[in-house]
Amino acid sequence: MKFGISEGMVLAAIILAMRNKALGFVMRVLLSVAGLLITVLVLEVLLSAASGIFWKRLSTSDRRLGWKYVHTPETIKRYYTSEGWADIYINTDGFRSAEFISDEDSYRVMILGDSMTFGNEVSQEKIFTSLLERKIEETYPDRKINVMNYGVAGFGTGQELICLKEYGDRYPPDVVVLMLFVNDFDDNTLTVYTNRYVPHFKLEDDKLVLYNKPGRLQRIRTFLRDKSVLFYFLFHRLEVFDRILKEKERYRAEETEKMLLMQRLLDAIRAYTSERNIPLFLFYIGRETGRERRSDWVRKYCEENSVSFGLVPQKKGELISDNIHWNMRGHAATAEIVYGKLAESKVLDTH
Repeated sequence: MKFGISEGMVLAAIILAMRNKALGFVMRVLLSVAGLLITVLVLEVLLSAASGIFWKRLSTSDRRLGWKYVHTPETIKRYYTSEGWADIYINTDGFRSAEFISDEDSYRVMILGDSMTFGNEVSQEKIFTSLLERKIEETYPDRKINVMNYGVAGFGTGQELICLKEYGDRYPPDVVVLMLFVNDFDDNTLTVYTNRYVPHFKLEDDKLVLYNKPGRLQRIRTFLRDKSVLFYFLFHRLEVFDRILKEKERYRAEETEKMLLMQRLLDAIRAYTSERNIPLFLFYIGRETGRERRSDWVRKYCEENSVSFGLVPQKKGELISDNIHWNMRGHAATAEIVYGKLAESKVLDTH
């Protein structure tokens, strides 16, 4: 097919116009993308600056534990409730406690737990671990007492086992106290929590197998959660975005499987303490009711395995309003219960 000069010029003009239109579209897309990236960058810078000044993020990912806390060189205020602001201090090991003491002359009580033990909404000097330390110091004024608070929000018994093995030899405890909450049975099956990978155990041939190798996508999610304030804000503070990335993921397990998994985890904790001749105390947190199968099971486990058991009831007047966490009265009551059990067993008299 042949074109005349005029037809050829028209065709060339059409092709040129189409190419220019395509180039224009590409340029508009590139400019839009560039504008979006610049907006995201500016928002990230502004939010990071504001976070550093007004609301420092306390948690960070940890290769072995999954996560723990960021050291605060000084006490900061956080978690405003009806009882006021809570003063928070995180030590250099990444836990809400005074610096852990490693010398042999100190008497160390290691307390493992989750957010109940961390004590989100209560000031440092009012959480039960601090009150317990002062109570023991009053009873034994000539001894150096170090009650080590290893409570981390979101932890299940599996992560508490890892924590025991990770820090138990670093700061050898004279007593180990495990604070067990009713949701720990479920938390032991978590694989993702607040967009962080959860080191977790599964039972294979009735043996505990640790899974602690996150995939590439999960490593990216963890990196963004730790490094990007904008990502954290969008996917943890806005429900519409939170639904895009599931905040919690878990592997499927029936109640009997959860019970057996808990049994094997407690067996491992008991084996660790027994090998080192460390007294183990287990406190179950919750309301004792006729249908509370889990508390009955925990009590029976302790009786059959010679583990000291204590019940810490959740009373309405001792909880933060619309919350499961203890208020100052709840922490004070818990400190008394734990101290009473330790004193009754006479473990505080030996060192």
